[in-house]
Amino acid sequence: MRLAVIAVSIFFALVLSAEMSGIYRNVIVAQTNDSSSFRVFLVLHVFLYFAGISALGWGLLLIGCAALRTGALPKILGYIILVYGLLSISQFAFSISQVAVGLGVWFLVGLIVFVWLGVTLLRREQP
Repeated sequence: MRLAVIAVSIFFALVLSAEMSGIYRNVIVAQTNDSSSFRVFLVLHVFLYFAGISALGWGLLLIGCAALRTGALPKILGYIILVYGLLSISQFAFSISQVAVGLGVWFLVGLIVFVWLGVTLLRREQP
């Protein structure tokens, strides 16, 4: 679980830096009126964002393995978390292309995973 927490922290740091660079990108492009600098910042923004998603995928992969090994979560949820982790890792490989392949599927599986995980954790009795 420590490695999963580290992976989620890396995800947060990379996505936060990607969003901050997106804000400053627009300011710099507006000042310089140079579209080539916009392209460079856009590539950097997309790279940081998908690198963060990949780090999240590694964390989810570890969480899914831990859930299946301990039996703390429903088995099917553990498998879906594993699939979501693999989809997240693969998004980094597809970030080079113009269209992110499977981004809609990734969002849908993520929605299912986090809603189901939240409901499961809220239904548990606290020790």
